[in-house]
Amino acid sequence: MCGNTDLLKNDGVFICQSCGTKYSVEEAKKMMVEGTVQVED
Repeated sequence: MCGNTDLLKNDGVFICQSCGTKYSVEEAKKMMVEGTVQVED
């Protein structure tokens, strides 16, 4: 939600490394399709 694109996958959810917001896989995929996020596995 903070606009940072540094997400880390943890226990099946993606967590923003900057603000700690958790995103579901679906939310993260949607952001990836829009080209707004980089994901690290």
